[in-house]
Amino acid sequence: MLLRTLLLIAVSAPLAACKPPSPEAPTDLSDLVRYLFAEWHNEDPQPMQDGLANLDAFMRDIDMDTAAVDRSWVPEPLTVEDVSAVTWPERDLEATIPITVAGAGPWAVTDHARLQTEADQLPAEPTAVRYDRTVTNVDDPSCFWDGSCGLIETDNDVRRDNLVMSVDFAMRKDFRWVNIGSGEDARRAVVGRSWLEDSFVGDEGNTHLWMSFAVDVWMELPDGSTQRVQSLWSESETIDVEEDIVRNLLRGSIDDVFDAGDAAIEELYYSE
Repeated sequence: MLLRTLLLIAVSAPLAACKPPSPEAPTDLSDLVRYLFAEWHNEDPQPMQDGLANLDAFMRDIDMDTAAVDRSWVPEPLTVEDVSAVTWPERDLEATIPITVAGAGPWAVTDHARLQTEADQLPAEPTAVRYDRTVTNVDDPSCFWDGSCGLIETDNDVRRDNLVMSVDFAMRKDFRWVNIGSGEDARRAVVGRSWLEDSFVGDEGNTHLWMSFAVDVWMELPDGSTQRVQSLWSESETIDVEEDIVRNLLRGSIDDVFDAGDAAIEELYYSE
């Protein structure tokens, strides 16, 4: 019996060592948002908790009442290792246009979690003309915002129509709860991760949505309101539109989504 136990220990020890530890959560914003995308699927909650603690610390000194350009950053592109847990078109990730935007709103994180479970996402998506969401891993999505389940996985059927592109596409987007801190000072956050598994052709046939990846964060603040951060990496092919113009459009669209989400929560859950 003793020999068998020793053999089991000897065999299992190398197997346990096969999974490398997650890298330490960075403090630089560019590395940090990439880290949150890469570690989203990690069953160990600690990497995401550490990442959000660092993001929370970074955002404390940012004035959220300024123009979007003053609360936005240009992170580095994702790497192949960062996106290794998802299926994607496997193009050159250096070709994506990255942008990170932060904002703040009055509603609780629970309200934002509830909004993400709505089948019709149009009230919160001003640049879409169709945005249908299907939760695929649970029968009753209310378990997510009432706290009885820790994550939801969704398929999204979307049509966007703007100055850059008119296109129909399918997108994967998943959400999970993460704690910030512990004990009496602990706060909650929701982190979403989205990506395209395929590329999509625009209406005219001469524009393409090649790739898109995003991390969305809703962090509970001490006063009960919510800090928003979205990082987007996308590659599209359009007609005579410079990269800076596309990035400015993306920055404005993300900020509009922040405002639309707050307005949708008020209309759907608090209007009489």
